[in-house]
Amino acid sequence: MNIIGPSNNLWFSVLIFSSLCMMSACDESGRSSHEDSSVTDVGRLAGESAGESAGESAGESAGESAGESAGESAGESAGESAGESAGESAGESAGESVLKIEPRESLLIIREGVEPPNQVFTVSLISNTEERPLTPNELIWRVSPGSLGVLIDGVFQSNGMAGEAQVFAEYESSEGGEVLVAVATVTVTAPQDVVLDGVSAESPSRFDQAIPTNECDPLSFIYPEPFTTIPLNLQGFSFQWNQGQSQAPYLITATAGETQLRWFTNDNILTPEGIAWESAKLSGLNGASSWSISYLTPMGQRCDGPSLSLIADPSQLIGAVYYWSTTDSGIMRLAAGERAPEPLLTPQTSPEISCPACHALSRDGTRIAFTRTTFPPFGELSTSSIDDPRALNYDPAGIIGYFPSFSPDPNILIAGNGGRLTIMDSNNGTLIEELNLPQGTVGGSPDWSWQGDRIVAVVGPSGFANPLPDVGISSGSIYEWVQQGSAWGEAAEVIAPQGETWNTRPAYSPEGSFIAYNVEGDNPNMNDENMGNPNVDLWVKRVGDQSAPVRLDRANRGSLQGNSWPKWSPHDRRGKIWLAFSSFRDYGHQLVQGQRGNPTPQIWVTAIDLEAPAGQDPSSPAFWLPYQSLNSGNHIPYWAPYEKR
Repeated sequence: MNIIGPSNNLWFSVLIFSSLCMMSACDESGRSSHEDSSVTDVGRLAGESAGESAGESAGESAGESAGESAGESAGESAGESAGESAGESAGESAGESVLKIEPRESLLIIREGVEPPNQVFTVSLISNTEERPLTPNELIWRVSPGSLGVLIDGVFQSNGMAGEAQVFAEYESSEGGEVLVAVATVTVTAPQDVVLDGVSAESPSRFDQAIPTNECDPLSFIYPEPFTTIPLNLQGFSFQWNQGQSQAPYLITATAGETQLRWFTNDNILTPEGIAWESAKLSGLNGASSWSISYLTPMGQRCDGPSLSLIADPSQLIGAVYYWSTTDSGIMRLAAGERAPEPLLTPQTSPEISCPACHALSRDGTRIAFTRTTFPPFGELSTSSIDDPRALNYDPAGIIGYFPSFSPDPNILIAGNGGRLTIMDSNNGTLIEELNLPQGTVGGSPDWSWQGDRIVAVVGPSGFANPLPDVGISSGSIYEWVQQGSAWGEAAEVIAPQGETWNTRPAYSPEGSFIAYNVEGDNPNMNDENMGNPNVDLWVKRVGDQSAPVRLDRANRGSLQGNSWPKWSPHDRRGKIWLAFSSFRDYGHQLVQGQRGNPTPQIWVTAIDLEAPAGQDPSSPAFWLPYQSLNSGNHIPYWAPYEKR
């Protein structure tokens, strides 16, 4: 891969091009033609209404940004008349002091390869008789917007986000006296062109010189969907398209705010990385970026495809997802930041444990509970430390438990046991108590809230309707138990079945706002046991109110996608929350389910907006969780805190 200009490394470097304010050629009057631009005189601050960012109006009585009119009573930008009551620019008789900041304009170019240098600003106080340098601690410094970097004592450090910011230096001439403000502009940009291996170095210029045409078949992305929301720290994310009759190379253009980035590739898939990918996620307003595909026709004209919007949310994926793999016949772990899953409990790592499945992680990520499959009996509940999962906490022989869920205290969990809901000690498997169920019913698939005061589970009729309630409950409702003092209250139905469907697999969100669950219908593939049931959708219900459940239309992407086993990621409290689930859907052209004999479910993730109005779909189009195996059926994506040692 060749990035035009920089080398390929994860460090940034910044080349600084500063305007030299005092070294320009003189005009006919004998003074520097750019001398005034080095002096930023925005007049006095008029109380709270003074001194606003460059380019915005400060009001009729306030000093405005450099280069714009401040109004009749405000100080104007350097080089313009400030009016009778305003400070004038340096080099003219002002009668009042003004500030000069250097450099007035700076261009920071983000590069890969070297740790970034800093941009240092200096400020002087100019009066009729002298120019006196000011020390950084004599000034009040600020930068707007603050998202572009930090400003400490006149030193600006870019954080890698492209855009434009204003640096403000404020000086109070005496206690209670007038406040002077100087403004400088910092522009941060990123490398524009990434030419991938095998692509001619002349490709950028060929596309630049080509004339756009509408007489062509434009290309569009088959993955991701428009307006997919991803975590800010996501790596391994790909853009995929079908080539049709087009010919490589392809130009992929991303526009984020004032930054435009381009990739040139011969493939029909692009996985951006490095500083260009980070700039695309960081530079747009609220994380928004726009992506498109172009190619050259046989006549040398450029065929541009429609744009696709992508959103990078400040909330990050943290910890690790633990999922059950059909191919590996066990539990895998895929940690945030890792590029491959690792076997945790599989026949290869733990041959003495027969088919570990139906797992759960403690909320703090320190313990795992799972069902050890034996014949007979089927389903002995085991627990162990996540640091040494093979070392079981107790002998699980005869201790039955399915689809467990930990309380916030990792020493306590709840599990299904023959249609009963039993709370157990995870250190030794002993029974602590049993939740009350409505008469004539069985329960299963419990989930304990992250706050510890609620338990939710599936409840359905006993008898022939549910002969194996631990495996799954048909005709099920979602019931909830709320803690009252030291005891659990009576079971209360919170989500009733709708029509010929039933509710399964409830899960509380980490902050306690939602219950995610599945609505399942009759399997259209009843005659093919290998196909699984695709008639499963994702829904949410708000906790503790009477609002109606909401189908996650954007996350479900239609119907018959087999969207099952919803589980929540821990929340870093920066933005949206993440809901992982298993799905039969296609992953672009990398996994086309119809081309395989049996479906290969994969882990997908949707963003949930905590601020969405009640009754509206809070989800976003889902993204495929990078680095999982495309050849393995993956289920039950349990997420928990984790730091790799």
